[in-house]
Amino acid sequence: MSLDMGFIGSPTNRSDLETRDWIDDRLAIFCAPDHPCVRDVGACLTELLTEDWALEKAMSSERISLTMEALKHLSSIRIVFEADSIDAVKAAVRAGGMIGCLSRRALTGEFARGELIDLEVPDLDVPRRATIIWKKDSYQGPLQSAFLEFAGSIEG
Repeated sequence: MSLDMGFIGSPTNRSDLETRDWIDDRLAIFCAPDHPCVRDVGACLTELLTEDWALEKAMSSERISLTMEALKHLSSIRIVFEADSIDAVKAAVRAGGMIGCLSRRALTGEFARGELIDLEVPDLDVPRRATIIWKKDSYQGPLQSAFLEFAGSIEG
C-alpha cells in the first residue's frame, strides 16, 4: 500500500478522489490490413457503422464515446465481439472481418508496425483526456510525488 493510484479515460466527479489531468488522446477506428474497409480510409462514420464491430465492454470510456458519436448517425451499430481488454479487441480485429474503436494511444505500436490500419474517420473527432486518480485520504509520500513527477514528464 505504498502507492495507490489509478488511470482513467473519462471525467469523474467523485468527491473522495483527487485527480490530475495527464495526457490528451483521441479515438481511432481501425481494421486489419486485409479488411475491405482499408479502401475506405477517410470514409465518414455513417458508412462504417453497418460493419461488424469489435469493442470494449459496454461501460468503457471508449465504448461510451463511440456510442454517443454513432447515435448522431444511426440508431445502432452491429457489435459482434465484446471484451474486457483492449488486447482482446485488437486481436479480434487483427483476426479479420471486424473493425474496432479504441484509444489512438493504445494503437500506436500496431499502426507503426502495419498490423492494424487507422481508418482516419474525419467525423469521429472525439478528444479524451487521461487522468491520474488517487483517494483524497490516502498517504501521499515521496513515492507518489516521484511517480506524479515522472508521469508529468511523459509527452501528452
